[in-house]
Amino acid sequence: GTLTFSGTTTVQNIPVKINGDTIEENTETFTITLSNASSGTTISKAIGTITLVNDDGGDAHVGERNFLIRNPSTTQNIKGNLRVIGNTVLCVQNNGTCYDYTGTESNANLDLRFIDLDGINRTFNNSSQATLSIPTTATIKWAAIYTQGYMKNITNTATIDTTLKDPVYITVPTLGTFGVPAEVVDIYANDNYGIQGYTYSTYASIPGLIGATGAQINGLVTGANIKAYQGTDDSGLGNFGAWTLVVVYEDASETLKNISVFDGYKKVANATGFSQVDITVDGFLTPTSGDVKSTVSIFAGEGDKNIAGDKLYVDGTPINETNAFFSTTTGFTPNPNYANKQGIDIQNHEIGKDRNLAHPQIIGNSQKSATIRLTSTQDTYFPSMVAFTTELYEPRVCYVESYYDMNGTILSNPNLNDTVIVKTWIANMKKDATDGNL
Repeated sequence: GTLTFSGTTTVQNIPVKINGDTIEENTETFTITLSNASSGTTISKAIGTITLVNDDGGDAHVGERNFLIRNPSTTQNIKGNLRVIGNTVLCVQNNGTCYDYTGTESNANLDLRFIDLDGINRTFNNSSQATLSIPTTATIKWAAIYTQGYMKNITNTATIDTTLKDPVYITVPTLGTFGVPAEVVDIYANDNYGIQGYTYSTYASIPGLIGATGAQINGLVTGANIKAYQGTDDSGLGNFGAWTLVVVYEDASETLKNISVFDGYKKVANATGFSQVDITVDGFLTPTSGDVKSTVSIFAGEGDKNIAGDKLYVDGTPINETNAFFSTTTGFTPNPNYANKQGIDIQNHEIGKDRNLAHPQIIGNSQKSATIRLTSTQDTYFPSMVAFTTELYEPRVCYVESYYDMNGTILSNPNLNDTVIVKTWIANMKKDATDGNL
């Protein structure tokens, strides 16, 4: 077809008819291309991508899914930060009571039982907590809930899909409980001895938290109704289940940052085609001098505490060179806070070059990209969320304008039809005498 711009028209609409149906489908995209501009005009952006967002209650993927950025572009470069918290929902019990198991058995050999702090009867009677702490004046710009677990002895994928669409429940201080159905579902067959079940990952946004302040939601957050199974597991994989809350917030006290939240579903194992997963983050520019604050956060399932060989790298530098995924949480306080999270890793690591030698010094000045690498030479694990933040170079532009007539005299009251010469001085200013970030 032909699109016509006449006179001062700058916007035209292209109607697209969408026919709804009752078939469950994934999110789909198509493109519109503009070409053959006439009358001496040019097209600065010829191709536009239109996304038809799945509203069927679950976007199911069987097998692996590549990592892609998830948080909206409006939340990726802001004065703010990211928080990643969560917890396992399984524990070792003694006489019906959970305790801090510090033995060496893997979760496959342990009789795991549900943690249930809120005591509310749901399809899966489990619940655990973690502490969320952001500035009290901060405003939530985006929030999402991720879950992982193992659907033991269930081989019908339609049954699994239906089960995983049962809402997860997130309870936050002052705002109450949100029932959140899965928007994206990933499942992967556990075929150690023939298919004996499926590991899974789910994602869902939480629009009810957008606009909330730190003062409203700081404190213990509860995740509940996580799909998991109790007991031992003779396949060797082991039962596991957990939730992870990711929030991106904006606050005037924070520096300008790039915040990138990626999700996918990958098997990392000591096997051909599975031993390495790379995630590249680019499109940012760190400060040209001075300290750089940067972090990486990971949510992974089924990393065993007693099996080494799994590693996490950023730009070739190891975060933990011997056993990166070993059933642990870092960077926040879960409740209960057991030493062994039974196959669940929710980790936050500082990686900026800020002269704090307590953590790896990786992301430095004038950097434009980073590569996050997950590997294994022994253990098998399933990453589903990787987040990256870094401080950005922030220009501090100041300008002064002056107005002159043709004789070089400053104009204070120009008249209609006068010729005006505008002189502008623009500079990228230091924020203080010690600032070398120019």
